[in-house]
Amino acid sequence: MSATVKPANIPDAVLVFKNETKPEETKSGVSEYLPHFPFRILAIGPPGSGKLGTFYNILARMEPEADTVTVFHGNSKDEEYAPAAHLCTSGVVHMKTIADIPNSDDLEAFYAGFDKTKRNILVIDEIPTKNLGVKKREALARFPNYCSTHLNCGVFMCFQTLTAIDPALRRGFNTFFIWWIPDRAQLVNIAERVGIPWADFEQYLHLFHDPHDFLAIRTELPESDPKRITLNMFSPIVPA
Repeated sequence: MSATVKPANIPDAVLVFKNETKPEETKSGVSEYLPHFPFRILAIGPPGSGKLGTFYNILARMEPEADTVTVFHGNSKDEEYAPAAHLCTSGVVHMKTIADIPNSDDLEAFYAGFDKTKRNILVIDEIPTKNLGVKKREALARFPNYCSTHLNCGVFMCFQTLTAIDPALRRGFNTFFIWWIPDRAQLVNIAERVGIPWADFEQYLHLFHDPHDFLAIRTELPESDPKRITLNMFSPIVPA
């Protein structure tokens, strides 16, 4: 099967994050392409491919806006998430380190920190899950489903490789953003995980023309929905 991209009738401006109030003209027609909140997104791609920028594109266009943003990151002083403070109503990004990841025995105390009446976002950025202790790994594996269904919290996890993430954690996500990875075996693994035959998945990868291009796959949508598989989140991929 060959495939082609069906251009979306959306201004080019929506594809590029800008740290400013989002213009009214870029809102129209965008919301239907954004993952439904509270989303469970796993973004896989090499450094510099655009994972963080894609997160900001979603955060900047959420309607209503997000209220809180919490980030687990190897470096709590990293400034790359500072712009998120301007894109949530609280005006604060709660930066946490690997040491702050709770053990599975302490999850209730961690969950209590989220106000379920607010629209919360939890980001897990390049946390080496397989190097964590068993109880922290168990806790992380519960985050996607529990946060989404009980805490009104969207979860966005970004990592360079799928195989470095515990299978129990991977199973918690239903939306996948996939950039080009120079490892065919891993791409085959990803295709299997998202339920797309490799022959089709490979054709979709041939649509990439830029290192920042990515596949957005929303497995919660029916196969007949054109928004289930898109290029760069906004352009449906359809059979040629």
